[in-house]
Amino acid sequence: MIKYEKFFLHLFSTILILFFLINLYQISTQHWSGLIDMDIIVIYNSLLVSSGYEQEYRDHPAFTTFLIIGGVFKLLSFFQDSYSTNIDVILSSQNIDKTFQYYFIVARIINYFINILLIYFFYKFLNLLKIEKILNYLICLILIFSQWYSMSFFALRPEILSIVFFTIAMIFILSNKRDIVLNYFIAGIFLALAMLTKIQVLFFIAFPIFLIPIFSLDKGKQESTFIKSKILSNYLIFSLILGIIFYVVLQILIQDHPRFERNKYLDLFFFLLSFSIISFYYLFYNKYNFALFKKNILLLSSILNGFIFLIFVFIFLDQVNFLEINNFIFLRITNPIHYLTEYTHTFAEGTISINFLIKSAYDILSSYSFSLLELFSLLFIVFLNIKKNYNIDNQHVIFVVILLLIFLMNSTINSFSRGYIYYHSYYTFCYLVVLSVCVNNFKNKYSNYFIYFIFIIFTYNSFYFYTFPDSRRFFHKEAFNRKIELIQICKDLNLQKDLRKPPLKIHFFQYYQEKFNDKALNNLCGELKS
Repeated sequence: MIKYEKFFLHLFSTILILFFLINLYQISTQHWSGLIDMDIIVIYNSLLVSSGYEQEYRDHPAFTTFLIIGGVFKLLSFFQDSYSTNIDVILSSQNIDKTFQYYFIVARIINYFINILLIYFFYKFLNLLKIEKILNYLICLILIFSQWYSMSFFALRPEILSIVFFTIAMIFILSNKRDIVLNYFIAGIFLALAMLTKIQVLFFIAFPIFLIPIFSLDKGKQESTFIKSKILSNYLIFSLILGIIFYVVLQILIQDHPRFERNKYLDLFFFLLSFSIISFYYLFYNKYNFALFKKNILLLSSILNGFIFLIFVFIFLDQVNFLEINNFIFLRITNPIHYLTEYTHTFAEGTISINFLIKSAYDILSSYSFSLLELFSLLFIVFLNIKKNYNIDNQHVIFVVILLLIFLMNSTINSFSRGYIYYHSYYTFCYLVVLSVCVNNFKNKYSNYFIYFIFIIFTYNSFYFYTFPDSRRFFHKEAFNRKIELIQICKDLNLQKDLRKPPLKIHFFQYYQEKFNDKALNNLCGELKS
């Protein structure tokens, strides 16, 4: 066993060092404007944060991404004075291009280490799920060679960081260290960080919520001693009820805002429906045992308290002017469904009705854009696993079924929402969790064949191309042959003077980078020409 562990450690080290060298080579050949979405956005907004401004980009909202990268920018400024971190100083200087290229390199190196953190925490997560070590290494190897992970080294995106935060949350939930209530509270904090990074991770929250009855079984079966403090127990119940009432009232009040004119009560409906399903599920799973039901509710409240605690911390930091936070970010946390559906035709014009729900469900289920071979392979493995344990271990069967349903929910919704390769990250994470739990249960030499087969599929898909719903294709080689988008933007700058409507690229550029007015852009274009 030790021999195999050393082999895998050396293998992972070699692969990740190789990724680092390839990453450095790609950085050296790429201009900072190579990806107008989202390299430029990340660099610019991170500089805004380091300058003491609010982020301008808030679509999903990438707050923690800008906070971390901007914080590193600021930290580096104490050790060098060649490059300013003040966005106003940068845009008024004659070295805009050079400065942005420098911070692009820094941001990409930070991005590399965020990717490495995911591998580490994913391994720890699977280890707490009691996945056999060799299998754990193989699953992590599949993760490394998955399509989205290999591409994530060559683009600044928030998806990886959101999954890192989520994985840490799950580690705290599964951990036996410290008090269980404290663990779930800390998990709530990291879930909030995950959502502040990318609101698409919202559907991942189904993992801790629906697995609470299973995870909590091994952590204090005597519900009477689960929480020794009656004050704490009452507080958790009271805070949950108060939180629900506050959220309902908030949703009713904000629906008059023009933003919700065409799309009303989606989040309120989703919340009430979800909470009803969760409550019924807790009762049903615990065979209507109120003591067990209460235990699950208390743990759910602990997560919610951790989540709200972090939001209040950021609100406080904003109020005392320690951080400048765009208020629309908090609106995205309270209304994630609304913002997630802004780019989908079905929901964008929708109000809650039976026809609306039927049409929405059909569109979601009929828009699956991931690999069908991967899907059917997993379904086959799940089927064999359920067949093996059906009359032996009902709890394991329920566990697998819940994991599968969460996987199907996340993959179909993310496929429907836009289907980009970057959202493949959420699909892959869920996929590998289901796969690892099922294969680990087989406990025989033939189980490795499943892993080898899946590894081949993932590797093939990674080095093939991914077809987007809008027929765009993303090749790996494009990462090493990106155009300098700034050249076209500079052409558009001269062209727009003769047009009523600005060309698409310069419109996109200045919409998301508001401080790049025509004067700053003219200076930048002048640098590029020289």
